Amino acid sequence: MKLFFLFVFSFSLLQAEQVEKNPYNANDWIDLKKIHVSRHSPSQEQVIFLNTYTGVGVDPEKGDYLDSGVWHVIDISEQIPKKAKAINIGGIMIITRGLNEETANMTINFRNFEEEKEYIYQGQVIENLHSGQRSPISIWVPVTDGKFEFKWDRRYDGEYPQWASYCLNLWINAWGE
Repeated sequence: MKLFFLFVFSFSLLQAEQVEKNPYNANDWIDLKKIHVSRHSPSQEQVIFLNTYTGVGVDPEKGDYLDSGVWHVIDISEQIPKKAKAINIGGIMIITRGLNEETANMTINFRNFEEEKEYIYQGQVIENLHSGQRSPISIWVPVTDGKFEFKWDRRYDGEYPQWASYCLNLWINAWGE
């Protein structure tokens, strides 16, 4: 009986210690009362598109410029209601293999508007199999005033077709208030 009590008491202390070390503070979370999903399928409100082969999204002369390795403010205030607190983003990350030997790698990050914390990547696709890779992603992202921040990065050796080409297509799946 004493051994059983000691075990239960020790286990309770261990659980209490783990709760105290829990890095998730309730104040760091958004409480969504409602989630809104489109009645139409697929209904894709595109928020980010880039393609290193065509230059769309990565060439300053071809429109929106999202340089790799730096945070960008993404303004979707025209696509979501003012009361939106968070959006669910879904999409696909694509690497098309080049002719040269390489391990192609693309990562993506998200954070709330005007947040300064440097997070590790939340999405990744790697290609080293002499073909191409497709990797789906879905993530909830907090928004403030219809804005959030986005960063992508890649291992970059040169231009396609000698080296890999990278593509990212992300859209809004849902929003919450």
